[in-house]
Amino acid sequence: MALRYRLANEPEFFCEKIKLFYKKRHSDEHEKPLSEPALKRLYHLIYDFCVVPGTGWNGEYHEDIFTSWIAYCKKWGKEEDRETVVLQTIGRGLSYAKKLDNGLIDEFIMNELNKVENDEMRTGYYVGIFNQRGVVTVDPEGKPELQLAQKYNDMAENVEIMGYAKYAEVLRNLARDYTNEAMHNIKGHRHIQEMQRR
Repeated sequence: MALRYRLANEPEFFCEKIKLFYKKRHSDEHEKPLSEPALKRLYHLIYDFCVVPGTGWNGEYHEDIFTSWIAYCKKWGKEEDRETVVLQTIGRGLSYAKKLDNGLIDEFIMNELNKVENDEMRTGYYVGIFNQRGVVTVDPEGKPELQLAQKYNDMAENVEIMGYAKYAEVLRNLARDYTNEAMHNIKGHRHIQEMQRR
């Protein structure tokens, strides 16, 4: 919990961990080689990054800290030739943002995800959402996936009306991929049934 709080509120600490784990984009070597145990700890810290920047001890978000944290990390990522990994890691963290009563996330988070320059952040967000589902039992009728597709399509329509077209596109991509997954499961089940009847 303490580490998560530091990552969410101290951008220097977050960037330090990124620097230790990731090489510069245009470099073949790490600046500071680490032992295997240290790399494993860092791996879990970074890949389990599931927190919104600016989250306080009580779980509440602080928009001013969020804004300054994001600005610091984006600037650092560009200067340190690690922009892609910084943005994708942030995006994965934002995928854990809590939902409001209307089923959407806070508008200041949507605004950040919607910015033109944050393509890689949107990629991380998409991956984060998709991975949170984990291992599931295959439904031969694809019902869970179709329900998720409907959910993300509805969200996309709502946020597009609010003016967040790029964020809406991520939600539509999620809906599309869940629809494809449902169709795959349905076809697979039908194929098995046909094989059993022969």
